Amino acid sequence: MPASVPSLGAWESERASLVSAPTPTWGDIEDLADEIRFQVNVARLIRRREINSSSESDGCAVFVLVDRVTQQALSKEQGRTLERLIHTGAKRLTGRIHFVNPSAQSSVFEEFTGSDMEMFDRLEALKLAGAPTMIYMAQDPESSLSYYPRGTVEYETVVPVRLGMGTVSQADVLAAIGAVYKTELVTPANTGPYKIWQDADNGLPFEHAERGIQQFIRIGLATGFSWCQVRAEQAGKDGRTDLELVDEHSGGPGITVHHALLELKVLRSRGSKGASVSQSETDKHIQDGVEQANSYGSSRNSLERMLCCFDMRDADAGDEATFAHVKAAANTLKVSLNRWFLYQTPELMRSAQAAATLAASVA
Repeated sequence: MPASVPSLGAWESERASLVSAPTPTWGDIEDLADEIRFQVNVARLIRRREINSSSESDGCAVFVLVDRVTQQALSKEQGRTLERLIHTGAKRLTGRIHFVNPSAQSSVFEEFTGSDMEMFDRLEALKLAGAPTMIYMAQDPESSLSYYPRGTVEYETVVPVRLGMGTVSQADVLAAIGAVYKTELVTPANTGPYKIWQDADNGLPFEHAERGIQQFIRIGLATGFSWCQVRAEQAGKDGRTDLELVDEHSGGPGITVHHALLELKVLRSRGSKGASVSQSETDKHIQDGVEQANSYGSSRNSLERMLCCFDMRDADAGDEATFAHVKAAANTLKVSLNRWFLYQTPELMRSAQAAATLAASVA
């Protein structure tokens, strides 16, 4: 064992097992992609700055995502400064171009007071115009934050980032999930890094489709409500949660608001190996979801308890038929019933859209 690797003491004999052991719970966003962590962490440090009494009321700050090697190289160049405490909210942000890594704990920055176009030109000159970038405009009465996922060179891809904190309604959560559904889940075409379908043409979901969907939803919630923690797989006496949206910041010191508890369920016509799933099994799966959402939400004082079903069955049965057997119980338990249908091919989606449009025109 290399001398640089610290000893585990009495646990040294278990090193191999400990290294290979899976992480049983997920915290907030630490395991997500660098671009996601960058976006969320920069938004959070800006909020901390804005509530500081010495915060700026005008000016622009640019944050460019770089890796640690690049950040260290930039720190050695003349005219740059290393700021280790940028994450605290106590340090000035505007009038500077910040080069940060995904954690946004520290910044290497250079002062900049030119025009907007000069700022974009500066990023071009640094050969960083293609790096993920966030631009913060401090202003009264409301500041703005913009995210350029492909860098400022592709300015039309800009995405506005919500800076305000506060109440998160069920409608807000559904809108965030709906956006993920439309961009990633509705069909298998151009889906991101998490596998959902094993063989979509033959209606075979991936064995762990729930985990892939959970990851997509985590990203949507983390970027949509970046002042909140998105807690996944939290174990308790009543079982293990899927997702929680928790706010430890906007309620004041010592106040934690559990905005929403999400229980995720995948509905299938068949398993990953082709075995058919009966209607009674599906009904029981949904009933379990209602009971889990109620139990987990109650024990955590969640304001919203939501059953979120991602329907990968061969045919779209509709919400009424899918939830008929649990509707009364869910209403009494105050668990909302939500469903999104995942089409096996883009062609099936287009056919369904056309049929819906024609039916509406007749009605």
